[in-house]
Amino acid sequence: MRIPTPKSIVFDEEVYSRIVNQTRQRLGIGKPREGMHVSDVIYCPLKQWVRRNTVSAFDETPDEQMFVWVIGRSHEDLLGTVFHGEAQEVDGIIGTPDWYEPEEGDSLLVECKSTRSSARKELMDMAHYVAQAAAYCRMTGRLECCVVVLHIMGDYSRDHPPQAVLKPWRVRFTQDELDLWWLELQDRKALLEDKKPPEFAPAIMPCYEWECSYCSEGGVADCPRWLELQAVTAAKAAKKEAKNARTQPIE
Repeated sequence: MRIPTPKSIVFDEEVYSRIVNQTRQRLGIGKPREGMHVSDVIYCPLKQWVRRNTVSAFDETPDEQMFVWVIGRSHEDLLGTVFHGEAQEVDGIIGTPDWYEPEEGDSLLVECKSTRSSARKELMDMAHYVAQAAAYCRMTGRLECCVVVLHIMGDYSRDHPPQAVLKPWRVRFTQDELDLWWLELQDRKALLEDKKPPEFAPAIMPCYEWECSYCSEGGVADCPRWLELQAVTAAKAAKKEAKNARTQPIE
């Protein structure tokens, strides 16, 4: 088989910039959202307060992060072929379910997520997905929903290339559980609306263990847990550097 040999191959900066700018406009990156959204109140209040009160959180989204959002957005548009949810506001919190599947006598609320995590994970290993779906259930007067998770890297098996796995999870709550969750979200909303950043409280900061590792606001807020994580990371890096120095050949 003959493979064509190009005369030249050059990275096209102009096309890259055009694609990036168009995509940022379509996703609304760089424009602060109006109001308080479910995605604001289900994560670490300290981190979210900083994001809502600093311009940089909207202006400095890296291209790489934007392209991750593109992946999730495209899956929602392709998989959600029925009818998409509309934004609604309850008690000052805005929520937009991804779509609804028609079912006999009613419709099923669907929240769709894409992730690079292993398909071997159970749904509660991704508790923030459940938290968001629970908020939408409470807002729409439902006890049941479906959380659809697309594992784009499959289960990380080594015997084949990555193969995407789709897992739709049917989730049912009690009314008491949803009411208690909604009360907590109201408390978090109050923290975000305060003029002062919320004081560090281990019970709610962060909401999920992984948040500290991906937090870019912890240094701005002098978050003690974030600072502790940075110290641990720095110590590991120093230990690795010292080990490498000992194994370098002597010239």
